[in-house]
Amino acid sequence: PHVLFGRGRRRGIRDSPKTGSVTRADLYTAAGLLLSTDVMGGYSKESMSLELPLSPAGMLTANPTEAHSESNPYMVTTPVQFRNINNDPDKHFRQANTLDVTMLIREDADPMFGGITNFSGTYDGNGYWISDVNIAGAGLFNSNSGTLRNIRILSGTIDAAGINVAGAICGSNTGTIVACINEAQVINAVTTAGGIAGSNSGNGRIVACLNTGNVSAGTIEGGICGDNQRNGEGVITACVNTGMLARNTTVTNMGTI
Repeated sequence: PHVLFGRGRRRGIRDSPKTGSVTRADLYTAAGLLLSTDVMGGYSKESMSLELPLSPAGMLTANPTEAHSESNPYMVTTPVQFRNINNDPDKHFRQANTLDVTMLIREDADPMFGGITNFSGTYDGNGYWISDVNIAGAGLFNSNSGTLRNIRILSGTIDAAGINVAGAICGSNTGTIVACINEAQVINAVTTAGGIAGSNSGNGRIVACLNTGNVSAGTIEGGICGDNQRNGEGVITACVNTGMLARNTTVTNMGTI
């Protein structure tokens, strides 16, 4: 997964003389821009080809000359790259700029984005916003057993129709969620919903998170977490909720945290 350009993809190479080195490269897929990066390397003007060490998800590490690791994560720079975390859910990622995921949920999007599933790596949102998270699914991350930190959801609706447990940042959490903010609403979960996580169990931890989005579910609602199933000390720590909980007639349990 390292060949960026095929013949004739002239828009992929900018500021490039007839011979020499490429200074900037873009890779486009049917869904849109996958990668835009500074490049130092030789190329062939005739074949318009260039090689970079991409991950299976189509990303470069923070330092492309060194191997991927938690301290040298893959850099997420486009919405398509974010969706492609599903190809490497056990790896380490860091967001490099704000993301608008609208393009991932268009009717012609293939596949339609419904969140990251079975995530077990680390994702550092780096304090950048993710906007227009209007998805049909259990959450931005459907399930997490790794670490989610510094994620900021600016806007959107998590529509969990037909799904039992949902949360804006994560549907089902058995890992760590720290320093995350959600401003999207969570609606239509069959049983359980939370502003940050739908459920928190096993070794799950939710620390220093803020929810301002409204939450609606069938029977259980929580501003931070719908169903906190772990009894150890410090499971949910230093969190704040200002979102509203729906007063549905079917709701049997609700709590602002």
